[in-house]
Amino acid sequence: MHRFFSMVDFLEEESFLEKQHQNGWRFVEIKGLNTYVFEETRQEDYVYQLDILEETSDEETYIAMCQDYGWEYVFKYNHWYYFRKPKKDNDGDLTLFSDTTSKLNRAKKSIKFPTLYGLVLLFLVFAIFVKTGFQTWADKFLLMVCILALVIVGTQLLKYRQLVKKIKEG
Repeated sequence: MHRFFSMVDFLEEESFLEKQHQNGWRFVEIKGLNTYVFEETRQEDYVYQLDILEETSDEETYIAMCQDYGWEYVFKYNHWYYFRKPKKDNDGDLTLFSDTTSKLNRAKKSIKFPTLYGLVLLFLVFAIFVKTGFQTWADKFLLMVCILALVIVGTQLLKYRQLVKKIKEG
């Protein structure tokens, strides 16, 4: 199944995976560009949580810690780690992120790549302008592509602001 979720849409992605599991489809992995792979299972209520692990962190230790708290490690896609836990195992802790600070940190990690991408594009547009003044069709086409990408990055930044506001409001 093809679905697209931006890096800032991780809450929607978690909800999507939970609904699929409730309908009898357990998430297995993501192949290629956003092709979600599921396997048929019983209809059960599961909680899915995604997290981004910093490059300097110890992956094995992090996964083991999550497993110690009852989370099943499912899959890694780029820097995103996918975990799930049955709702029936409700020990009062159905989230990896129990406080506002950890929720805000996860949101901040989700916006790092789009922000960096936007800065690179701004530099690229500026460099092309300084070098050519956008005189050729190829330069103008590249400018349009960069502007489109900047609009997408801007949309992600707005989603990030909304997410931060939602987290702070509880």
